[in-house]
Amino acid sequence: MDTVTVISPNGEEKTLSPSFSFTVFFFGFIPALFRRDWMGALALFVLLSVVGGIGQQLNLGILGFLVNLAASFYYNKNWLQRASQAGWRGANDYSQQVLDRLNR
Repeated sequence: MDTVTVISPNGEEKTLSPSFSFTVFFFGFIPALFRRDWMGALALFVLLSVVGGIGQQLNLGILGFLVNLAASFYYNKNWLQRASQAGWRGANDYSQQVLDRLNR
């Protein structure tokens, strides 16, 4: 699986997959807290809680699983887009190309 390494304006470096977030899949909104992505954490918490609660009320447990799966595909891509707009840059040519492609 390809990984992207990005560097913040203050020199902080992060490496992640631009496609699927296993950490979001298994731990929900908690990885966003470790990234200090407060809005992402809040959005994931609300989305997973509300949909999970509705799914439980309607005896549709699969609904929560499907939303969690979709969030796992969406979160890293969205975080990379927002990080790029905040001044983060790719640590190498491939990473920069991925950031450029996401921000088209």
